[in-house]
Amino acid sequence: LIPNGDAALKYGTAMMSVNEMGKVILDLLPEVDTEEELAAKVAQEYEAEEQVIRDDVHEFLCALREKEVLIP
Repeated sequence: LIPNGDAALKYGTAMMSVNEMGKVILDLLPEVDTEEELAAKVAQEYEAEEQVIRDDVHEFLCALREKEVLIP
C-alpha cells in the first residue's frame, strides 16, 4: 500500500506490506458494502471458523483506519 493525500503527508513514502489474507481483504473491499459481507467473502477463501475470520477482518480494517490508510 502506498499512502496518498493526507496519509502520504503523515507517512511520507512509507510502504506497508500485507499478508495473503490482507491482500484478499483489500481485493474484496470494492465488492462489498459492509464488514460482515467482507468477512463472509473472505471465509469462502479460507477454511477457518467464521468467528475467527470475522475477528481477523475487523482487526485488519481497524489497523488500516488507525493508520489512515482506510477512511471510514
